[in-house]
Amino acid sequence: MIKLISARTMVLLCLALVAVQVLLVALALGSVHHKALYLAALALYPVAIAVALSPARRRIPAGRAAAMLLYTVLINAVVPWTLHAQTWDGYALWNLSSSYTLLVILVLRERAALAWLGVLVEVLGMMWWSASGPAGVIGGLLFNTTTIGWVAVAGGIAHLLDSSDRKVAHYTADAMSSATRQGSDLALDASRTEWIRHVQGISGGMLARIADESHELGEGEKREMRMLEARLRDEIRGRVLATDPILASAGRARERGVDVQLLDDRNQELDPGFLVRVTEAVLGVLEAADAGEVTVRVRPAGKRATVSILSRTPGWDEEPVLREIIDDRPVTEA
Repeated sequence: MIKLISARTMVLLCLALVAVQVLLVALALGSVHHKALYLAALALYPVAIAVALSPARRRIPAGRAAAMLLYTVLINAVVPWTLHAQTWDGYALWNLSSSYTLLVILVLRERAALAWLGVLVEVLGMMWWSASGPAGVIGGLLFNTTTIGWVAVAGGIAHLLDSSDRKVAHYTADAMSSATRQGSDLALDASRTEWIRHVQGISGGMLARIADESHELGEGEKREMRMLEARLRDEIRGRVLATDPILASAGRARERGVDVQLLDDRNQELDPGFLVRVTEAVLGVLEAADAGEVTVRVRPAGKRATVSILSRTPGWDEEPVLREIIDDRPVTEA
């Protein structure tokens, strides 16, 4: 049902209206001439209301809407013809109030076209029935002013409530988006703070020595600085490849004179099982290298994650070796 009006409230209001209608009809039975047909149509009224109010989702299914429309046609065809058009039958003409109750529900449950079709059926039926009586055609038309008014008002209310629902949904989406952005900003700030602490932890001592004008850096310290710079570069550019075992092995390889490059161009997380395979392969190449170059790259293209390991040894007569590790595929060597 409409979000600003609960289904339970709608049901209670309709049941109260039905109870009042049935009571008034019972008090007017004296003017009914064909009570069996009249009461049979009346007995179906609570059933029609039950069909109209279930299921609880907003838009009523087409089959239920069609059943409501057919019942509206039925009562407007049966009820007036059990009475006399020559006299005012009062509440015995209950098809009018019952029709606009059902038609208003149709409007509120997003079946406005069917509701106005029901209004047209009621208008034509009442005009035809009253044409032979004192009220005439004009009187028959006036009988339907309440139905037309209620259906029109219901359409306006439905539009207003739909507009309110859209605004509420829009505000809710904005609030959720704002909360998501705020959460992302907080996570990014936490990540930055953690990275700064990490850099300070591994390079703070070296930076202090560099800043000390009275301290003269030795060759060992300069080599340590180069290793530290390479490690930080690995962590920034290598991303998912920058695991502790790979970083440690890359450091040892650099100490032996190997030029190591770790590059993550995919910018996505790798499957843990696949990352284990990649780590084992990379460690094997790094530990075996004594010189030359080793470039490990997570390729950006392709549906499957692919890691290539290119190793070059010094000398023009040595061919480079390329190993590729593809997710869910075995290691290939060329």
